[in-house]
Amino acid sequence: GSLPYGAGARAWLRAYFGGFTAVRRGVLRQAVVLDVVSGATTLLCDVEGINGAVPNQDVVNAFMVVAQEQINLPAFHRDAWESVWWHFGNGGVHSSHAALLEYQVPAFTIKGRRKSGRKALDIDSLTRSLEGLIRSLSCNLQQLHHSFNFYFFTGTNSHVSSGLYLYPVFAMQLPLLSFLMTMSTYKDIQALLVGLGVIGVTIFASGSPTFILATKSGLTSWLSATVGVPAPPACEYPGFNMAAAMERRLAAELWIAAGAVGAISVALCLRQYAFTVFDAEPPQEEARVRQGKGVSLPDPLWEAVRSASGFAFLVILAPVTIYSWAVPVPLTMVC
Repeated sequence: GSLPYGAGARAWLRAYFGGFTAVRRGVLRQAVVLDVVSGATTLLCDVEGINGAVPNQDVVNAFMVVAQEQINLPAFHRDAWESVWWHFGNGGVHSSHAALLEYQVPAFTIKGRRKSGRKALDIDSLTRSLEGLIRSLSCNLQQLHHSFNFYFFTGTNSHVSSGLYLYPVFAMQLPLLSFLMTMSTYKDIQALLVGLGVIGVTIFASGSPTFILATKSGLTSWLSATVGVPAPPACEYPGFNMAAAMERRLAAELWIAAGAVGAISVALCLRQYAFTVFDAEPPQEEARVRQGKGVSLPDPLWEAVRSASGFAFLVILAPVTIYSWAVPVPLTMVC
C-alpha cells in the first residue's frame, strides 16, 4: 500500500492477466485490500479510485454490515465533502484497489488508522469481519446489478446516489445553449469553423512543446548536453532529497515556460490574423475583390473563438460527465 501509483497491485495484475505461464487463471469477481498498521484503532473504508471510479456499493455495504452490526468494529467512511475533494484531486491514484477498479473488479481498501483515546483493534474481530465479507461476496455477486456504481457516503448507513447529482450536470447545458443561440457567430458555420480551428492551433502550439520535452528522452538529453536543459525526472517516488526536488521543479518550470512561449506565439499571430479576417460591413466592390482570396468574418475573431469554445464545452460536457466523475461532481455542487 505504500508504493506510489499502486505499483505492487499493478505488477501483480499484469502478471496475473498477461503472464505466459501454463497456470490456469480464474476470473476476478470482487476483491478487498487490507492495509492495517500495528496498533490501529479504527477502520476506514477507502473506496475512491482513479477518475472518480468507485466499487459497487453492495460490496462496501456487506463489510459495513458485518463489521458494525455483527462484530461491532469501529468502521467509517470519509465525510461526503472530503470524498468530493478526494475525487477532485484524484486522491485514490496511489491506492491498491484503484488498479483493480481499472480492470472492472469491484474492490476497496480497509485501512487501519490510529486515533488517540481508542482501544486497539482486536485481531480476532478483524479476521471474523473479513471472513463474513468473503462469505457474502458469492451471494453479493447476484445482486450487484441492483446497487449503485456512483455515490457518496454521508454516513455509515446513508449515501447520496448519482440520481441527485447527475441530472444537474446536464441542466447546466441549458443556459449555455440559450446563450450560444443568441450569438451571430454561432449561427455562421464559417465563423464557427474558424473559431474551432483557432482553439485547435492554440492547444497544439501550447501543448506540443511540453509534451515533447516530457516524453522525448533523446531530445532532452541533447538539449541538456548543449544548452543545459534539465532532463525529465524519473517516474519514481521523489523522496526527501532537496537536489532531486529542485531538479523536478526546474524541469516543470521549463515545460510550463515552453508551453507559454507557444501560446504567446499563437497570440501574436492571431492578433495580426484577426485584423485581416474581420470586416464589419465590407463594401460591395471590396467584397467582390476579396471573394475567393481568403476568409472574411462578419464579427471579430474573438467572438468566433468564444462561440466555438462554448460549442466545444457543450459537446464534451456530457461525455466527460459519464467518463470521469472526478470533474463534474464538484462543479455541479458549486454551480
